[in-house]
Amino acid sequence: MSDDKLIWLEEWKLAIENAQRESEWFWNRFNILLGFNLALIATTTYFFSIHHNDVTWNECSLLIVYFLESFGLLVCIMWFFLMARFHAWHGYWLSYAKKIEQKKLSGLIYLISDTKNYFQRRKFYEKFSSDVIGMLFPLFFSCIWIVFIALTFLLNSM
Repeated sequence: MSDDKLIWLEEWKLAIENAQRESEWFWNRFNILLGFNLALIATTTYFFSIHHNDVTWNECSLLIVYFLESFGLLVCIMWFFLMARFHAWHGYWLSYAKKIEQKKLSGLIYLISDTKNYFQRRKFYEKFSSDVIGMLFPLFFSCIWIVFIALTFLLNSM
């Protein structure tokens, strides 16, 4: 193998390693932010349950609930953009490795270039990308926070 091919092979390995690292970071941050959102929901639910039998909310607890709900919504927005960033970088490194395979290492490696046939043969339930599903969770939790804010407003205005 020529020195030029060895250099491109090392470049390809680095691109694959970077894609793997981005994937690990994606799921690490996903798990952290999922746990954080669940803790915020539990805390907000706790404040709701404290005043379940009260007709009126005192101002302090109402401010705490509004703060938690607004903070939860803000965290979800940041979570979405963070996941989108990781998804974009993961795709960049995979496409870079694919470009190296096709242009510089043709005839040597087909790891990423040959995935088209595999993707076409998959069943419908195998076609869901875990990265895209991971990006839908922040949107789902944003909807939960919006419902919480609306409920708090409705319960307080009665």
